[in-house]
Amino acid sequence: MDLSTYFIDEEYGFLLSNPLTVLPKPYQIWVEFARNIVQQLENHELRRSIRQLPLISEDAGLQSYKQLRLGRMCLIFIVSAYMWQEGDEHAIEVIPMNLAIPLYNISKRLGLKPIISHADCVLANWQKIDPTGPFEFSNLKTILQFPGGRSFDSFVLLTAEIEMGFCPGIKAIVKALENVENENIDELIGNLNIMREVIQVTADCIFRLHDECDPHVFYNEIRPFLGGYGGDNSPFPDGVVFEGVSDEKFKLSGGSAAQSSSMQCFDEALGIHIQPEKKNFLIEMRNYMPPAHKSFIEALARAPSIRQFVERAENERLINAYNGTVAELKQFRDSHIKLVARYIVCMSNKAKRSAGVRYQAIEKTGTGGQSPMQFLKSIRNSTSSSQLSNT
Repeated sequence: MDLSTYFIDEEYGFLLSNPLTVLPKPYQIWVEFARNIVQQLENHELRRSIRQLPLISEDAGLQSYKQLRLGRMCLIFIVSAYMWQEGDEHAIEVIPMNLAIPLYNISKRLGLKPIISHADCVLANWQKIDPTGPFEFSNLKTILQFPGGRSFDSFVLLTAEIEMGFCPGIKAIVKALENVENENIDELIGNLNIMREVIQVTADCIFRLHDECDPHVFYNEIRPFLGGYGGDNSPFPDGVVFEGVSDEKFKLSGGSAAQSSSMQCFDEALGIHIQPEKKNFLIEMRNYMPPAHKSFIEALARAPSIRQFVERAENERLINAYNGTVAELKQFRDSHIKLVARYIVCMSNKAKRSAGVRYQAIEKTGTGGQSPMQFLKSIRNSTSSSQLSNT
């Protein structure tokens, strides 16, 4: 497999490599407006200002892939701020045409849903402070922000570090599949061990989130802007209207960690058997990924099975290497569950005891529309039960 065919960078993995921060005229107005979102939200001026934005319906001037990604990210941030500025009670179900038309058209060109996703908030929302310096938290900053200050930046950039950290594991998966085809047990053991080490290292970023991102700020100030459109808990259960695009309402899931391609790659490569209902949700979340990333996951699902090869080989060292990788993946998911318990479940329980909660639409479900703890524990248990017998 040629990773570049799937828009996977050899250095940055699923992250967009060196995202742009400037657009050509007349599109630069989107960048300038999006960079000022937080201040306008604080002053409750954003909706009024948005009505004054010109309609730029022609997007042919955005010619490169990176230009399209930046243009979309700016529009996505502006739309999310517009929708949720005043909380659930005053959410607006019609996206004005000066945002709706260009967002819909650019998203269609990119093959993405016209709503905020992991691809926008994390994969394309980073830049180095020192362009010649390393890719590490202290040398990174976000391009666009929602409210939350340092906590927002930490949430985005540490998640980006996780994505970056998974890159050697993605390359090891490709090599492991070649090992299966060539029936090279020794090299397969080596690549499984690389996958295990990568998962272990990236889990450290989850622990760092506890120190860098305040749970109260995340739950009350950041998470609402990642919400979707439609569903039983939504202020507009039938979806929202994209003015000037269609009279039909759009029901769309919001940004979610389930939209990360990295974890789904490990699941497919290792043959983790996930319950059909949960698996269907993960497959649906692939529709919110860049299409090339979705295609890569599907290619892994069609590739020769690492798990079946390990079973057939009946090699103790190979089984131990496979089980060690699966065990590390389970530990990673344990860490993720603890994070969700602290940042969502505990904060939701506190919100229920508080008066005047502004955002209730995602109180009981994740921004992707699932009950987060039930979903994550099911996936964790499926991972744990995927270990092979060594007898």
